[in-house]
Amino acid sequence: MHASMEQQGFWMELIHPQPIMVAYRVFFIAFGLALGWLLWRKNKVERDFRSLAETVEQFRRGISAPAVLIHTKLQLLLTRGDFHLPPEAEEMVRFAYEKSREIGALAEEKLLSIKGAYYKYSRCVLPLKTGRELCGDS
Repeated sequence: MHASMEQQGFWMELIHPQPIMVAYRVFFIAFGLALGWLLWRKNKVERDFRSLAETVEQFRRGISAPAVLIHTKLQLLLTRGDFHLPPEAEEMVRFAYEKSREIGALAEEKLLSIKGAYYKYSRCVLPLKTGRELCGDS
């Protein structure tokens, strides 16, 4: 458009551009790059949080089956009538049984929705990084 207004051809404008137009184009490209970089940085926290939530969900799914298996085997060990454990060993097995039940309960808990958890994260943790405000559940 500028080339037609100046009575120049397109190729002539590419080969010998006017300094004002070069400055305008460089400014336009720099502004676009800066805006893109700012948007990318803004969304980086959300991408990181979603990645973390996905990793936790995979861990939860992966630990659920072994936790149930350990819990079942320890329960069988404690309830067998023909197998008598010394008191110290029975206490350790019972402790492991209780901890396996806790692990199983944690594995069965559902994660918070990503939106709700991200809202709490952005409201409470991000301001701590900048030192603007503290967030408490009280």
